[in-house]
Amino acid sequence: MNNNLALFKRAILVDSRQLTNYLTWLAAGILLFFFLITLGSFNTSGLGIKLLSMVAGVNLATIVLSGLVGFSSTITEEKEESTIGLLLMSGISPAALIFSKSMARVTRGLFLILSQLPFVFLAVTLGGVALNQVIALYLTLTSFTIFLAFYCTFFSVICKTTTRAAILAGVFAYLLTLLAMNVDFIGRMHPFHAYEAILNTGYSDYIFISQVVSNLVISLFFFMLSTCLFSKFALKEDGTSKTKKTSKAVIIRKRSWGAAIVWKDFKFYYGGYKMWAITLIIILGFVTFTFIDNSGMDFDDFRGVLVGTSVVAIAIQLTFFAQTFISKEFRDLTHSGIFITPKTLGEIFKEKIYAGLLMCLPSIAIFVLCIFPELDLNEEVFFIIPMAISYIALFLGATFFFSLKVKLIAFIIAGFCTTIISMILGFLVASTFNSSISGISIFISLINSLIAFTFIMAGINKVKSKLEA
Repeated sequence: MNNNLALFKRAILVDSRQLTNYLTWLAAGILLFFFLITLGSFNTSGLGIKLLSMVAGVNLATIVLSGLVGFSSTITEEKEESTIGLLLMSGISPAALIFSKSMARVTRGLFLILSQLPFVFLAVTLGGVALNQVIALYLTLTSFTIFLAFYCTFFSVICKTTTRAAILAGVFAYLLTLLAMNVDFIGRMHPFHAYEAILNTGYSDYIFISQVVSNLVISLFFFMLSTCLFSKFALKEDGTSKTKKTSKAVIIRKRSWGAAIVWKDFKFYYGGYKMWAITLIIILGFVTFTFIDNSGMDFDDFRGVLVGTSVVAIAIQLTFFAQTFISKEFRDLTHSGIFITPKTLGEIFKEKIYAGLLMCLPSIAIFVLCIFPELDLNEEVFFIIPMAISYIALFLGATFFFSLKVKLIAFIIAGFCTTIISMILGFLVASTFNSSISGISIFISLINSLIAFTFIMAGINKVKSKLEA
């Protein structure tokens, strides 16, 4: 038993020394503080339920975003580092390996959730919330965190890389959410159903609601399934014949000549033309599903859904691009081969940016074709577009910087930073400008651009220091 718990203890100790965990808790605390300040703009009635709703939304978004990435690397990181065999040789069983690593990451998430509990009890004193509602909400978050951990661990067992595991987990989670919206039985297992019941004024249901029990039962199912499939997928090794075949296929491909880095990133990091096809299928498939589900939609509604879906696709692709821009080169130990080429650092960065834009080309094309005919270039649009671009640049610049310091959750930390900066700018704008769109846009665009430039330059200096080391 002590041998089986050794990995759990080690994971907890390693997590306790990571600065990113404490930064995440600090960011969550700052967000809750700003939400508490914004409650002053609401009516005095029902402030408690409004605070509880804000806390529930922030926690659920944090769990989903960080969980899909963090939990999906539970076993794949051992595959990528080729340490699974060593762990099994030390006397740790597959079940203990899966359970220990998954529960260690669940514990890290529960520290974040439960650390807010004394603060959230303020919702009871603000009115409109009973104590059993707060307890029921946090039981819901706890059970959902455990479910998400073992759900993502299952994909971590059957997939070779963390990226593939996170993508598959996200796609199937999205499909399950669509089913939950249309199938009542599945909907009762979704946290949204529990939120809808708990956040109603006058909630008097049992604390242990059906969502909590069903999530724990499904977690046990995924744990058992991961354990049964561990030997088949986690210990599977590629044969030499396959390697020779792959090497031969690489040799007969056309040379990339001057755009070698663009070709490498687009082909191997971003999926190449196959990912173009997958992106188009996902976008058009979702729009078609929405159109069939709502038969009263006209052409303008269809185009609006297409624009919204393409924007989501662009956001996901740009986030992935910023997360893997240079950090993946260092993780895969391919940076030495990149930076010894007869190109300057600026030329290398330029080619990698071209590869990222090439990945987003289908989504950008759909967005432009749908939005351009209806684009009204009035004064508000003229000033809002640069402000929106500055926020995007801020988020991507922060993601690029933090990806050089943390492994997987850089975009989450960047999202927290962008949110906090936007809140601070909102308070400054509200007290400085008198409804002047041009002044607000110029002020926010300049501040965001300066902060984004600072993040980018700090990231470039970090890359240089890594290369010198």
